[in-house]
Amino acid sequence: MELDSIVEQSRLTALQQYRILDSESERSFDDLVQLAAQICQAPIALINLIADDRQWFKAKVGLDLAEMPLDLGICVECLMSRETLVVPDTSANERWATNPLVKATPHVRFYAGVPLITPTGDAIGTLCVADLVPRQLTIDQISALEGLGRQVMTQLELRRNLSVLAQANIERKQVEADLQLQSLSHRLFTEITLKIRQSLQLNEILQITVREVQKLLSADRVLLFELQADGSGQVVQEAVLQPYPVSWGQNIVDPCFQQDYQEKYELGRISSITDIQTAPIQACHRQFLEQFEVKANLVVPVVCRDALWGLLIVHQCSRPRHWNNFETELLQQLANQIGIAITQSQLLEQETYQRKELIRSNAELEQFAYVASHDLQEPLRMVISYLQLLERRYKHQLDASADEFIDYAVEGAERMQTLIRDLLSFSRVSTWGQPFTDVDTEKVLQRAIANLQLAIQENEAVITHDPLPNVTADATQLTQLFQNLVGNALKFRQAEAPQIHIGVSDDNAEETTFYVRDRGIGIESQYHDRIFAIFQRLHSRSKYPGTGIGLALCKKIVERHGGRIWFESQPMQGTTFYFTLSRGIPI
Repeated sequence: MELDSIVEQSRLTALQQYRILDSESERSFDDLVQLAAQICQAPIALINLIADDRQWFKAKVGLDLAEMPLDLGICVECLMSRETLVVPDTSANERWATNPLVKATPHVRFYAGVPLITPTGDAIGTLCVADLVPRQLTIDQISALEGLGRQVMTQLELRRNLSVLAQANIERKQVEADLQLQSLSHRLFTEITLKIRQSLQLNEILQITVREVQKLLSADRVLLFELQADGSGQVVQEAVLQPYPVSWGQNIVDPCFQQDYQEKYELGRISSITDIQTAPIQACHRQFLEQFEVKANLVVPVVCRDALWGLLIVHQCSRPRHWNNFETELLQQLANQIGIAITQSQLLEQETYQRKELIRSNAELEQFAYVASHDLQEPLRMVISYLQLLERRYKHQLDASADEFIDYAVEGAERMQTLIRDLLSFSRVSTWGQPFTDVDTEKVLQRAIANLQLAIQENEAVITHDPLPNVTADATQLTQLFQNLVGNALKFRQAEAPQIHIGVSDDNAEETTFYVRDRGIGIESQYHDRIFAIFQRLHSRSKYPGTGIGLALCKKIVERHGGRIWFESQPMQGTTFYFTLSRGIPI
């Protein structure tokens, strides 16, 4: 009888799932064959599992063999029939009379077996008894043997389920360990990312990185190596366990680390060495690692702004070590964050330097403007005095051209005096400003209007205002600010009498937004970007007098108060200037 190939494949797959072939003896199965031998009063009893190439005995009584070929014995016939098989006298049966187990030792003359059938219907072996003399089993003995066969399958199922549970438990523990490791790595990654966003202390970020990576990976040494163009470099941070040598602060040169190696790292190369003694590396590189007692290492590049800054390196010094994908990916992610931190630090350092240079340059410029304008005033006053004296004494005594020349000279000198005075006021905003105090804005506005009273009367202007809140400010500069904005509204008027309104558009806990609105000639859109620049004039001096410093001075005053200034305008419809003042003392 031959098995169908599909059935045979299914049967062998079922047998393999029990993972029992070649296993150690187990008492539960030994007890069952002992019981089978006693019930059937037989000297030989077996639990026989039939594989594709042999018959293997899980438990046995009365037989010294552990396994035998498929062509020996009667169990294969019992398995294929899938029914209880009883052979009372093998020597009287043509099929079994010539079988080696019948003709030779142990000279089996009687056989009874029951197939072992899995819950899925696959026959995987037999529970059988044998005797050396012909005989019969009673119905009760056959029934008991069949019951014991079912008990064998119950034990096999129990054994498999316990194995599955044990494996599941192992896998669960592995999953828990992996999850814990992932959680720790996520925490570390989050902590370093947060540090990069919140802290400007690069050394602190790098120190946390090497220390936590060393703990997380249970490594003997973790270091950050900053590279130079010639392949040399310095260890800038390190976490190392005793008694291994410390490399922090050392200038290190690896003779094997040439330019081509750096280029590979710059392109993202990762070096993973499980055992430096068996790894395909140059002898000089091996010797270099041995001086730091390295047995295995993992190296990832740290890239800043598309340039190789250095390397993040993990050493195992106690033993060789295989680096898994999780460890490699974690190190890559951290190296990327370190690159961001270093780039941020470099940009901050550059910005700080530029800011200091700008402050120094502005201070020097303000000092120059103040000194220049201050020192120019005295000789200019003398020039104006003598020009005015010349005008009083000799006007109408010379020809008409001379009178015109004198007028031009006096006008030019007076204009220069105004320009110098405005320039001096501009330079004094930061250096000569008064301390900020609580200021009544309505009183400040009234003072500015009083200073412009003559111009207001000449233009027949109507000035109104809303109730204005108190602010923290320099009262003198705030007066100057209102005076310049209202003065501009008076100057750049249309034909009808000017109407100017001062109010507050927003007042909150942090800042107050003021506005000065007029119905004047407005500002064309092409001039919007230039309006607050110093010395910028949009009209000819003959039409609208002035130095072009007024709005630049307003901007500087507002910025000193921690605010900002802007405007909205439509030609021939008017302009509204807005500015904000902080409610607290600006930093």
